[in-house]
Formats: sequence, structure tokens, C-alpha cells
Amino acid sequence: MSPLTARLARAGIDTGLPHRLLRRAVMALAKTPAATAVAPSPLPGFLAPLAQALAPRFAAHDQAAVAAANRYRSAFWLSYALSAVAVLLAVLPLSVPAHHALHEPVAVAAGVTEFVLILAIIALYRRGNSRGWRDRWVRERAVAEQLRYLPLLAPFAAQRPDGDDNWYLRLLGPQDGLPHDAAAVSQEGLADVAAQCRSLQSLPAWRELFRALDDAGRRGAYAGFVAQELQRQAAYHDGVAAREAAFAHRVHRLGTGLFMLTAAAVGLHLVVHLPVLVLLATGLPALASALHGILAHGESRRLAAGSRRQARALRALQRELDALRAAEPLPDAIRLAPVVLRAVQLLLDEHLDWRELVLHHDLPLP
Repeated sequence: MSPLTARLARAGIDTGLPHRLLRRAVMALAKTPAATAVAPSPLPGFLAPLAQALAPRFAAHDQAAVAAANRYRSAFWLSYALSAVAVLLAVLPLSVPAHHALHEPVAVAAGVTEFVLILAIIALYRRGNSRGWRDRWVRERAVAEQLRYLPLLAPFAAQRPDGDDNWYLRLLGPQDGLPHDAAAVSQEGLADVAAQCRSLQSLPAWRELFRALDDAGRRGAYAGFVAQELQRQAAYHDGVAAREAAFAHRVHRLGTGLFMLTAAAVGLHLVVHLPVLVLLATGLPALASALHGILAHGESRRLAAGSRRQARALRALQRELDALRAAEPLPDAIRLAPVVLRAVQLLLDEHLDWRELVLHHDLPLP
């Protein structure tokens, strides 16, 4: 967390507030299906010490990612919103007749305010890009997500003590039918994750993991934990798909409505020459353009489609794992490993897809 963000947090100022308020304003009246909440399964006892050791580092990176995301999202939402307001201010003097006493004061006030808004947009653009808000968000989220899934890999990493310090690079290799190269794992924070892996390997609990899955009871608890995590992730993606699809639909409907109002204002202006109609005919398309700019920048449709695919893939793996869990006797670790490693690779692939989506967009200058 940056010093500025820390000061704002201590002052009770939420850096994500502009983004959330504007999004909720757009989403008003939208009926978003609620995702089914799935509580995470309790960790097997032999993994609990590792998870406890990971928790502070995960929380630090997760909070830093949230803070950077709040700044980045709020900046691009505000940039588009302020640009629409600036257009409205540019034509606002036309709504006051030239002979009216208020025309000149309104024109001066609107011009000064428009200039200030343009400066604010430029400041957001320069500060956000120079401070790397987007890149910091991506990096911190990459590290947090890789730390999140280390307990899933721990039993198999312990069985292969030789190899890369980073468990992802150690385990997701050709011997598992998976690509063994750094490109398969997000580049951001690879050294941080490797350092955390080394730290976990120094714990007393690490020595117990080598044979942890030899015991059927422990193996069953571990398989249940993995299945529950897949179920939880699928439910999360159901929620993302529902929210993003609803948001895209709401923006489309608002854009259509604003276009129809613009057409009505233009048509009416042909009959009745009212200054306010000029304001509407100019300002409403600017607002519609800002909304569609936000939609395109946020990639809501692609996020919704990607989350639907991810939820289906996760549930397919969960069914495969449930079939193994139902077998008598419970399959050994050798048969569990490919399913678990494919699940981890699927989770990493989804993060890499999201990463490419976010890195495709710099902060805009509308």
C-alpha cells in the first residue's frame, strides 16, 4: 500500500468510492442474479501450519491489489464521467438566452469549470500512468493468487524436493502434461512466490508432508478440500458472470435510451427552437459515449463470457475429482495428482487471461 493510500485509509477516505458509486448508479434497477455463497472447506490439519504462515503475506498482497485496483478503476471511471460533464458544460451557455442577464455569468462559470475538469482528467491520466496503478494492481494480484493456491500444491511439492524453488515451476512440467516454462505462470512476483515457498519449506510441518497423502484419511480430507475449493471458485465465477453481464446489458439499455432521447430532442428542435434542446442534443450523446467507453475499457462482456467458461471447466474437474473420491478404495496420490495439478493450471490460466485483458488497457485520455 502506497503512503498516499495509507494516509487516505487512516483519514477514512475510500479510494474505490468513485468507481463503486458510479457503477451502482448505472446498475440501479438492474436485476443481478445472486451467486450461491460456498463457504471454504476447512483445511486438512497437516496443511494448517502452512496456511497460517502464508496468511499474513497473502493478506498484504491482496490488500495492496485491492488498493491499486480501486485507484485504477476510479481513475478511468472518473475520466469518462468528467469528460461527459465537460461536454455538457461547453454547451451549457446555449441554454441561457444571449440577452438574459445570467448568460455571461453562466458562460464564464461553465468555461472555468470545464477547464478545471479537463485539467483534472489530464492529472488523473498522468498520475495513474506515471505511478503505474494498473501495473501494480496486476503484480500484486498475481502474487496474491499464486500464494492462495500454494496449499493445494504443498503435498506434491514435498514429494519432489529437487527442482525450482517456485512450486508452480517445479510441478507444472512436461511430466504432468503441462507446459514447464515461466510463461505458464504470471511473470509478476515469481521471485516473491519462490521466496515464500522456501520459507514454507523451512517449517517443521514441511517434513510431515512427504508422506502425508499415504494415509487414506488424510488423502480423503485433502481431496475434499480441493473439491470444495473448485466449487467455491466456480460459484465466484458464476457471480462475476452475472454481474458483468447485467452491467453490460444495463449500459446497452441506457445507451439506447439516451439515443432515443437525443432523437426526440433533435426532432423537437426542428419545430420548437428552445436552447435547452440544443443542450440535450449535445449532452446526451456525450453521456452515452462515456458509458460505452467505460463498458469497452472494463471489458464486461469478455469478463462475463470468460467467467462462464471458467465455471464450467471448474465444475467438470470437480465432477472428475468427486468420482475419484467416491471410488473404493480411495485412489492413491499418484492418481489424485494429475487432477489437482490440472485444476491449479486452470486457475492460473484464468488469471493469465485476466492479466492480458487488464494490461491491454492504459488509463484513458477521453
